[in-house]
Amino acid sequence: MSPFDIDEIVAQGSRAPKSSSPGPDGLSYVFLNLLFQQPQYTELIVRVFNDALSKSLFPPSWLETSVCLLPKKGDLTSLKNWRPITLINCDAKIFTRLLNTRLASIISPLISPNQSGFMKERFIADNGALAQIACEQASARQSDEVGLLCDQEKAYDRVHPTYLRAILTRFGFPMGFIDSISSLFFGTSMKVNVNGYLTQPVPLGRGLRQGDPISPLLFNLVMEPLIKSIIHSDRIQGFLPPNISRPYLDSFTLPPLRVLAYADDLLIFLKDVYDLAEVQQLISCYNRASNAKMNYDKTVAFSVSGRHTLIGCLHYNLTVSRNGTTETILFL
Repeated sequence: MSPFDIDEIVAQGSRAPKSSSPGPDGLSYVFLNLLFQQPQYTELIVRVFNDALSKSLFPPSWLETSVCLLPKKGDLTSLKNWRPITLINCDAKIFTRLLNTRLASIISPLISPNQSGFMKERFIADNGALAQIACEQASARQSDEVGLLCDQEKAYDRVHPTYLRAILTRFGFPMGFIDSISSLFFGTSMKVNVNGYLTQPVPLGRGLRQGDPISPLLFNLVMEPLIKSIIHSDRIQGFLPPNISRPYLDSFTLPPLRVLAYADDLLIFLKDVYDLAEVQQLISCYNRASNAKMNYDKTVAFSVSGRHTLIGCLHYNLTVSRNGTTETILFL
């Protein structure tokens, strides 16, 4: 990757949200933007960012973070119902913003169109429109396809460093980029902020930081092997669109719709129990490789056509949606 110049660094600093909370060092984007405008510091600033890029040499403060826990729904006495938000020092986030800008410019060909989250020139509503069209077509045909809204437990937090390195290597990223990402994400420590008091530092051995600018695109890369394996599986029929007929032209068949994704949210279309068995195998393989864990308690099954009948599927408790209401049942 080509070195950063001061114009890139200043541009990313100026684009950062001014109201963003600073990290443990307390230095805000406003302060850093003033610093970047001082000519006497230009050479030092550029050297710091390029040493981080090419040599994975970071200021010690870049390897320190603090974590705030935000409540989610459910029983708040359970730690899994709290969302960790990582507060990262702003100069470290400017570095990952620089990496993210470069990554965003080249990542599109690597990510399947079925992933719509955080991608340039892709709109979240596209997948919503596809899902709605599938439901309308299934309703018109009174077909039996089932949709699975899959939930992953602590999706960002469970990403394993070995898996992430393997994925980045497989996609052909430069080793300097891979080393920088690995060191910055897995060579850091965090302190948990509990009512204004910080715990002792805890080393981070895995996980993408929620709150880091580059984490969403990295997670898209993490998910891509699973998405591709579902899309290209001949053993999964998925939702079969109708043939398209046009006057005076040959009719053509649309490819089956098997999966749609936004970040860690997956919508998988199943034709029958054989589809589900194959999806289970692919998810199991992905879980073993990446350290992911599917949360079947929060995975929702629904009839794509809106009919009352569902195929018998999983040996897990799933929440099943019927006409806007939900209930938890055991598929056999």
